[in-house]
Amino acid sequence: MKDDEESHRLTTKELRDLAKAVRSGEFEYDERPRRSLDWSSYTETQAYELADMLYTITRLVDEAANRVRAEELEKKRGRGRPSRPLSG
Repeated sequence: MKDDEESHRLTTKELRDLAKAVRSGEFEYDERPRRSLDWSSYTETQAYELADMLYTITRLVDEAANRVRAEELEKKRGRGRPSRPLSG
C-alpha cells in the first residue's frame, strides 16, 4: 500500500502553487540516477522483434491471398454441376 505522501491528492490551489514553483525554478527536484543501457542486447532484441513481425505479416498476407483465391474459384464454379464443353 502507498504511504500517505504518495496517495495524497493535491487541491487546485496546491497544483497551481506547484506549477508556479516549477516555472520559477524554486521547486527542488532530485534527479533519478541514470541507468546504463546494454545497446548490443537492445539491438539484438529489436532485430528479433522485426523478424517476428515480418513473419507475422507474411502469414497474414498468405492467408489473405488464399482466401481471395478461394473466393475467386467459388465465383467461377457457381452452383450446381460444373459445366462441360458441348463437343465431346
